[in-house]
Amino acid sequence: IVPVTVKIQEEQLQPIQDFFGLFGCSDNITKNQDSLLEDSQEIAMLIKNCIISPIDISVSFRQAFEKKKGNMLVKSLQMAFVNIQELPVTLPSQNYLNVYGKLKLMALRLFDEYQKELTDQRAGMLTGIALFPLRDMRDIGVGITNLFSNKSSSAAGIAKGTAGVIKGTWTGTFGTVSSITSTISNGVLALSHDKQYIKEKQEDERKNQPSNVFEGVSLGLLSVVKSIGSGLAGVVTKPVKGASKDGFVGFLKGTGKGLAGVVTKPISGGLDLVSKTSEGMKNTAKIFDKEEIKAQRFRFPRPFYTQNDIIKPFDPLHSQLFPYIRSIHEGRYFDDKILDLVIELKDGRLNSILLLSEERIAFCYQGSIQWEIKPHYLKKVIMDSSSVVFVAKSEKGPEEHIAIFEEVTSAKEAIDRVNVL
Repeated sequence: IVPVTVKIQEEQLQPIQDFFGLFGCSDNITKNQDSLLEDSQEIAMLIKNCIISPIDISVSFRQAFEKKKGNMLVKSLQMAFVNIQELPVTLPSQNYLNVYGKLKLMALRLFDEYQKELTDQRAGMLTGIALFPLRDMRDIGVGITNLFSNKSSSAAGIAKGTAGVIKGTWTGTFGTVSSITSTISNGVLALSHDKQYIKEKQEDERKNQPSNVFEGVSLGLLSVVKSIGSGLAGVVTKPVKGASKDGFVGFLKGTGKGLAGVVTKPISGGLDLVSKTSEGMKNTAKIFDKEEIKAQRFRFPRPFYTQNDIIKPFDPLHSQLFPYIRSIHEGRYFDDKILDLVIELKDGRLNSILLLSEERIAFCYQGSIQWEIKPHYLKKVIMDSSSVVFVAKSEKGPEEHIAIFEEVTSAKEAIDRVNVL
């Protein structure tokens, strides 16, 4: 499984918890096992072999400032220590043979295994604290280690090891600077009391991340301009909003928030300039990374049959042809509930396809649709040599549609499939 990057805001935790609660995973397995076994409505199933590949996850978490109450300085420091930046989490592979039971109980056992594994990785989770980016610092050590562990004495080997040191030092240094300054910026911004601006800034950071140094400088300067503009505007708007809401007391509170914002927001913007530029410098090195993992499909997706999405034994030809059939004739067959396909190959190439769906029977010969009929118009099917004749009723009388096959076996298969359906 390709490594996954997960970025979570605090307000997203409850929906995630509710999702896993659907599987009964919100409580301990020993607490739910008996109730699940007594659930007579749950259908038990047998899984012959279930293999789950290792899962590598990079988790980033940001605390929602507006939901926390208390001293502002304490809250800003708390955000620095609670926020997580690119925390590496590894869930090991799981292999189950001949497992029989109810789906919820099996899912519960799986999540219990993962929970135990995460408990064992608690010490390593300290590397994800945004204020102390140990992971970025580790890149420097990895680069030096690779240089001395390189056994090749050739010029190419030495050059590769030296490049590893430079890259590790580059990404580690700028990654550390970016993480620390970003965390301090968020802590300073928390002192501005402007919940709406903080929320908008977090959303903007989530959507816009620099991939190189030029984007980093651009996003950093944009943050400086926005923070100065918001700070100056807040001096006027905050007292007015406070007065309209709570009168004179609100005016005083708004004035305090406006003055706090005009100081803290530009400081936060300046730190963002350093943070974004450093992050862009760090990500610039990835442009030259030839070993970057790229997602590659091992096979086409498994097709599903009929309107009930029935699963059949995997057929490689069906998996390749389902997308093709749904794309021809400008998507004419896209919504068809396919029942089966009869496929004939000639010299390793596709020769003909007989499409059997709930909406129609269609025949494609050498890449061209020859005919199609509605299933309820079909009267009988006749085999003639290696061809199959479909006799359909119409206003003018019986009509014959011929499906041409090169091999007799393909024609017999078409007859059998139609008779079964």
